[in-house]
Amino acid sequence: MEITKNKTKHVEPDLLDPALVLTIQDLTELSSLTGKLITDRETLVHAMKDLSTVSVEGVEINLEYRLLTRLKSRCLDKDNFPRWLREVVIRQLHDYAGW
Repeated sequence: MEITKNKTKHVEPDLLDPALVLTIQDLTELSSLTGKLITDRETLVHAMKDLSTVSVEGVEINLEYRLLTRLKSRCLDKDNFPRWLREVVIRQLHDYAGW
């Protein structure tokens, strides 16, 4: 029996696929989910980038979606995820650099 890792293969989207078109309802829901007014492609991309970016002393760190998902699954207080993430980052940096 051969064990293989499940790798996600990058596939270029079909630009004519109607599934890539966002409706007003889609934009409204995305705005609600992100807490930002999504009106066009640029604001959507910016909002998604903000959701996956951690900033420390002006250094922006983009986190992969899979990593964010795993981190959120470990946070017991889902409503306070940003505070929990801040504490985890500080604790891990202390562990790395020393107290």
